[in-house]
Amino acid sequence: MPDGNLHDLPLHAVEVEGAPIGERNPLCVTPSASLLRHRLGRSPETGFARALILADPEGDLPHARAEACLIGTLLPHAEVHTGGAATRRRLLERLGSEPYDVLHLACHYGVDRARPSRSAIRLADARLTVEDFLSVRLDASLVVVSGCETGAQQNRKGNELIGLTRALLHAGARAVIVSQWAVDDVSTALLMAVLYRELGRGRPAATALSAARSEVRAMSFRDAVARCERLRDLPADRRVAVRLGRDLARLRLRAGDTTGALEEIARLLPEAGHDTREHRALIDLRRQVRFQHGRLPAADYASPAFASPFFWAPFTLVGDWR
Repeated sequence: MPDGNLHDLPLHAVEVEGAPIGERNPLCVTPSASLLRHRLGRSPETGFARALILADPEGDLPHARAEACLIGTLLPHAEVHTGGAATRRRLLERLGSEPYDVLHLACHYGVDRARPSRSAIRLADARLTVEDFLSVRLDASLVVVSGCETGAQQNRKGNELIGLTRALLHAGARAVIVSQWAVDDVSTALLMAVLYRELGRGRPAATALSAARSEVRAMSFRDAVARCERLRDLPADRRVAVRLGRDLARLRLRAGDTTGALEEIARLLPEAGHDTREHRALIDLRRQVRFQHGRLPAADYASPAFASPFFWAPFTLVGDWR
């Protein structure tokens, strides 16, 4: 149970004897003692079978869309809504009519630091604010909000926190996974893939998240590229595939493989269409890669792609007190 500024510290990333403590001891936190009192005594859940997934409502989060498609294959009964189908109206209707073990939202999150209750998840038709969740009934074992700064909160006197996390727990969620800073699209999609693979195997949320962080932290560029190629092939959408391919080219550039990055871009340009936003972004990336060509050390696909805590440590589990 953190206090004060410790609420903003990713405790799972603190090193003990050369390794993150969250890998040795899977961690969860509670915002306050008052909230813990309301959550004690809940019986253990039987698994994470039925899921409601909303992703990429504004059409600019290709990794979130691929992430949603993949999660839909990893859980036994997953209902997936992406793009214009990921609406506030649909979310509220589905939550009001069906029980779900997992609610997964892969969307932009707008943080209002002056009025935290007005912070909101941006869906295709409207915003869903922190305040709105106070009138929603969530009978879910786990809520995952996969976006930037979804765990942002205001610490008021008495160590009481105001933000999305607290609202979701008060609405009835047994546990919540939220981010503590602006996240990287690629590493987040890969982390979520491992998280849901482990949940699908019946592991508790704390253990599954710990395994996901550990796997992403150690993941080589070679493995990251291979997994991203599989993600790219999931959504049946050419524009999404082009944007995922652009991120693949960036990943190759980070590995020092400018030749591979240029080949990736050359394959994508005909698919991007002439003078589209995707085409212009690829031309700009090609310019950057060409500038680096011959200036970087030899390509190294064996080194870790996401060793920095920025990539593997942003997500925190709150509330799974088993």
